[in-house]
Amino acid sequence: MKSIEIIVPKMLIKHHLHHPENYGESLVELLNGMVTDVYTNDKGYLFTITNNLKLIEYLDRNSVQEKSYVLSNQRVELCTIQASDSEMCLGWMNKEIKEKDLMYFLDDVRLYISHAITHNSHLFVVKKEGLPVGLVGYNVVSQTGILNLDIFFHDTITHLDEDSVLKLLLHHIKQEHVNTSLPASKL
Repeated sequence: MKSIEIIVPKMLIKHHLHHPENYGESLVELLNGMVTDVYTNDKGYLFTITNNLKLIEYLDRNSVQEKSYVLSNQRVELCTIQASDSEMCLGWMNKEIKEKDLMYFLDDVRLYISHAITHNSHLFVVKKEGLPVGLVGYNVVSQTGILNLDIFFHDTITHLDEDSVLKLLLHHIKQEHVNTSLPASKL
C-alpha cells in the first residue's frame, strides 16, 4: 500500500518523544499505545506519513476536534494558544534571552506551540484586560501535574492576578484530569 499523509489529532497524543533521526521532528505515543512520527504543517496541525492500516484506521475512527478553551474570572483570561500566536511568542522568548547569539526562530516557536497541546498537556496565553502578558501551561507526567507560568509584562500583572491564573489553571486541570488520570493529591 502507498503511504498517505494523515492528521494526528493532538487529543490522541499521550506525549511527545525525541525523534532518533536528525531529520525527524517528533515521535508521539498515542492513547492506544501506538507510536508514530509526526511533523507540523503550516497551519500548526500534526501529521504523519504512513501505510500502517491499523494506525490509519485508528486515526480515521478517532478524528476528534482540537480542544480550545477560554478560561476567565474578574482579573484574567486564559486562551488556548494558537498557531497565530507564534510571532508574539517569538518576540517574548527572544526578549528573555541574555546571550544574543542564541536566538529563537519562528520555526522553533511554531514547533513549540504545535507540541504544547496533547491529551496530557495544554498551553494558554494569559491576558490581562484583553492584552497578552504571558503563557501558562501544564503537563501531566506519571500521575503528577507540572505547571509553568511565564509572565513577560511584569508591570501589568499583580501577584493577585498570578494567583488568579493559577487558580483558573488548577480548576481546569481538576476538571480535565482528576477523574481520569491525575490524583487530586498531586496538584
